[in-house]
Amino acid sequence: MDIRSQYTAPEIGDSLQATYESDVYAMGVTILEALCNEVQKAGQRPNLASVVGNKQALILQCVKDDPMERIKSDKIPKKLAGMYWTNDSTIQLIIITIFSTVVS
Repeated sequence: MDIRSQYTAPEIGDSLQATYESDVYAMGVTILEALCNEVQKAGQRPNLASVVGNKQALILQCVKDDPMERIKSDKIPKKLAGMYWTNDSTIQLIIITIFSTVVS
């Protein structure tokens, strides 16, 4: 049985051993889903077509194939807080709250 999901980083493979870097990957997919209002499919690269600008750049930093090249988790809340949000303020607040709790 394959229990991996769209949130599982590529390096996890069959070990299912989570790391800080794999958590950053999962957060990137979560941010993408919140912004697009669309669930990503397991086993496929995240679809960034509908996300632009600094939001896309942040997600790309989170979902890099090489875990050592991913953004560090403590940098994400500040990047999110500094972004321009229109009607997405609720999403921003939820993401910052969740991630601040995880990083603490």
